[in-house]
Amino acid sequence: MIPVPERAHARTASRRRLYALSLGVWFGLLGIAVVNGGLRELLLAPRLGSLALSVSGLTAMAAFLVVIGTFVHVTRPSVPAALRIGLLWLVLTLAAEALLTLAAGRPTLEVLSALGPAAIASGNLMAPLLVIVTLAPAAFAARQRD
Repeated sequence: MIPVPERAHARTASRRRLYALSLGVWFGLLGIAVVNGGLRELLLAPRLGSLALSVSGLTAMAAFLVVIGTFVHVTRPSVPAALRIGLLWLVLTLAAEALLTLAAGRPTLEVLSALGPAAIASGNLMAPLLVIVTLAPAAFAARQRD
């Protein structure tokens, strides 16, 4: 057996821990999205009508940025690692959206329609939220390095 330097083991363990933590944070973001959607339907929609979707989207973006910024501040990932985490979160989010859409008995193409310009124009901020989920970890990590 070829000996592996102890630092390589530590680096691998540290990487695993970072990605395990990022998975936990993604589940937290999912929870925020669910609660945000419930509050939108229960409180905002009856009072604000169609404007509720935009207000809810902006609220979700703000909450996500706080959580992501805190995660990056605490874990201090490199910029490439943070970008990989953002891409992981994007894939997980799209998969969850597709599964929830299927579970509701709707065609999965509805997920794609929620990302188009017409959806944004009508107040659905899913596409900008996905950009935040994907790029915010790397942006916060890069800012931390300055």
